[in-house]
Amino acid sequence: MNKPAVDISNSSLAGNSSGLIELPINGKLNEADQLKLKKSLGQIIDPDKLSIDYQSGRLSFSVGNSKSAQELIKNVLLLVGKAGLEVERQEREIDIFNMHCAGCVATIENGLQKVAGITDVTVNFATQSGTIRYINSFYTADQIIGDVKKLGYEADFHVEQDQAKSRDQNKKRDLIVTLISSALIIMLHLVRNSLGLVTISAPIFATLMFLLILPVLYGGRLFFSDAILQTIHFRANMNSLVALGSGTALLYSLYNSVIIFAGNYTVEPGLHFHTTAMILSFILFGRYLESMATTEARQAIMGMSELIPSQARIIREDGSEEEVDISELAVGSKVLIRPGESVASDGVVSRGESSVDESILTGEAMPVSKKPGDKVTGGTINLDGSLTIMITRTGAGTVVAGMIRMIREAQSAKAPIQKIADRVASIFVPIVILIATLTLIGWFIFAPDSMMLFKAPIAVLLVACPCALGLATPTAILVATGRAARNGIFFRNGVVLERLNHVTTFCFDKTGTLTEGKPVVEKIIPVEGIDEDRLLAVAATIERYSQHPFAGAIAEKARQRELALLPSESGKAMPGMGVSAVVEKETAIAGNREFLVQAGVDFTQALNMSDLEKDEGLAIVHVATGNRYLGALTLADSLKPGTADTVRQLSERGLDVIMLTGDNRFSAAATASKLGIKRIEAEMLPANKLNTIRSLSRSGFEIAMIGDGINDAAALTAADVGISLGTGTDVAIKASDITLTGQALNSILTAINISRETIKIIKQNIFWAFIYNIILIPIAAGLLYPINGLTLSPVMAAMAMAFSSVFVVTNSLRLKKIKIESKREVSSK
Repeated sequence: MNKPAVDISNSSLAGNSSGLIELPINGKLNEADQLKLKKSLGQIIDPDKLSIDYQSGRLSFSVGNSKSAQELIKNVLLLVGKAGLEVERQEREIDIFNMHCAGCVATIENGLQKVAGITDVTVNFATQSGTIRYINSFYTADQIIGDVKKLGYEADFHVEQDQAKSRDQNKKRDLIVTLISSALIIMLHLVRNSLGLVTISAPIFATLMFLLILPVLYGGRLFFSDAILQTIHFRANMNSLVALGSGTALLYSLYNSVIIFAGNYTVEPGLHFHTTAMILSFILFGRYLESMATTEARQAIMGMSELIPSQARIIREDGSEEEVDISELAVGSKVLIRPGESVASDGVVSRGESSVDESILTGEAMPVSKKPGDKVTGGTINLDGSLTIMITRTGAGTVVAGMIRMIREAQSAKAPIQKIADRVASIFVPIVILIATLTLIGWFIFAPDSMMLFKAPIAVLLVACPCALGLATPTAILVATGRAARNGIFFRNGVVLERLNHVTTFCFDKTGTLTEGKPVVEKIIPVEGIDEDRLLAVAATIERYSQHPFAGAIAEKARQRELALLPSESGKAMPGMGVSAVVEKETAIAGNREFLVQAGVDFTQALNMSDLEKDEGLAIVHVATGNRYLGALTLADSLKPGTADTVRQLSERGLDVIMLTGDNRFSAAATASKLGIKRIEAEMLPANKLNTIRSLSRSGFEIAMIGDGINDAAALTAADVGISLGTGTDVAIKASDITLTGQALNSILTAINISRETIKIIKQNIFWAFIYNIILIPIAAGLLYPINGLTLSPVMAAMAMAFSSVFVVTNSLRLKKIKIESKREVSSK
């Protein structure tokens, strides 16, 4: 039933008479593996028509006029992938029009997956879009639209927003025309047949009803045109059911109209134009509500797209300012951002200080202070001061563009839970048509004079609703990913959204993930006779000659206390040891104990710092002038906001928490003690983290890895769910499944809540879609009519079908209101 009459499986080879296929390949193989690959490929391809050039990265072979080109290509891709090589593929997103049920999704996916050159197809009914991955060397993007049209659907590459609005307005216009005409038909039917207020003759009545049904048929024309197209392609979808049901009532009415004009007025009760009108009106109204609901759910992408201003104020080399289109910005451009304006693109502040509202990306309500050297993100809002920024990223490379891509991917990808619905929906329409046919035969045999002979088959056709099945999962994912994005959480795809719900163990990197990744001064410990400010001032003066992170932390502490640096000169840093300088004409040093001992410093007044180093994991900087010991400063990496609260709540939910860190065991133990983490793996190399993740997975645990650095990338990839921080490295972000752009780790709890609520909503939707059909199809067929007279009219069947789809969409929209945010911890201590 689903096999297209037009075979498009080899459409990509049209115009290529030789059938030559070239695959761009990446990767390196040793000589033995090269021979092994060639031998494997030689078993499915004529060796004389096979060529592999590793230097240029090309694998070419001929398929001739093979009818199974797609199968051959997939086998080649499989062997190449097993050998450790990667085939370069392109990806395009398209908008698909005239999809009306999950059967349409299956038709397009199955049809395109047969096309030689297309390697993967994902079609999303809720977003009316598709993602196609293909090998660019012998399949082009232009062919995608043509191949979709051959399957009976319209498609385009990302229709502009104003075009999308135009389509919505057309839907609204068709609906209004249909409702007005239907209302007139129903009124005329009631006042003549039920109330007896109109005494016009039967021929005039039939003529008026026929004229009024024409606008209704125009408003619902898509049902019939698409049903005809599907029939031509030997397929059936939801439109086929609607066209069959409403069309049967229409043809029956037209037949009786002809009899009336022939002079037989007794068949006037057989005029059911009002049935056709009400069926089409209810279904069009239901689909319009669906369209409005899913449009609302897509606001996350549309809203983020509108964050970037269309114009930017660029500063020329001569200092002049000029308004330019945002597309003219380049890396290195200087742009002025005034108070109240949106930041034009990603960049670094080169001049000025201000507060920036980053809530659109991070979900954080508090503005973030920006000064020269700080990064700013395009689309954030400058609040109270002018900033001059140096552009570092433009266009598709910006953070906002990346986040939009992630949302699109998440909304397009299918969660595993959807596979059940897809399998059922793919065979649902033929089964419904079969049930309607059996219903007709049954009533014809047992009660040929009953009105059920007419009503029951139409009701069966109309009440069936694969639309609800098709909308059950994608609408929930659509709303959930949009809600998550507004909270600074970006899921890579719907699979991750479901997988996070099953995670049992959370593995955290320490530095930059649980902690800020930069040291702060924890304690100032002077010897007797020296006050804290004097010790800090001497230390900050010495450390001005060092680039070590400790130097910045000590300088920041002095600034906080508004301490002035002392007169100094001749500063010199000793890597791994400390710094020396002449301070107030006296030699002064700051560093580790060994450095001061070598300089002859007397440690008799020094406190025993070993407990601080071992128990609290603090780093120690000792300070002396001449050979006199002044005291010490302890430094530690401070916890990120919300860290302790996040770990506590994960534990309360029965989830295991593990710290995986490259830091020394003392520092790791101290941080773990503050957070209540019981299992620690310290002094780990990236390979150790990777092996630990793999070992946990083999033991049956579902693992989430949270990290921010390059050294976490492998572990992020190996975990069931990789979670990276938006403040981390690009490598870590690309390797992860979820990106958190906020500073607080509470976002992990929010992500878990979103996952759990989404899966709950999806299960409710799928249950409703199944139970609805299980209950109503037998009633529509009239199985209960002989027992208690219970039946379902075609009009009520159409109402029920429309309601089921609207119910699923509305239930998914509840995710916009359900409480998912976790409480933020005020202090990080």
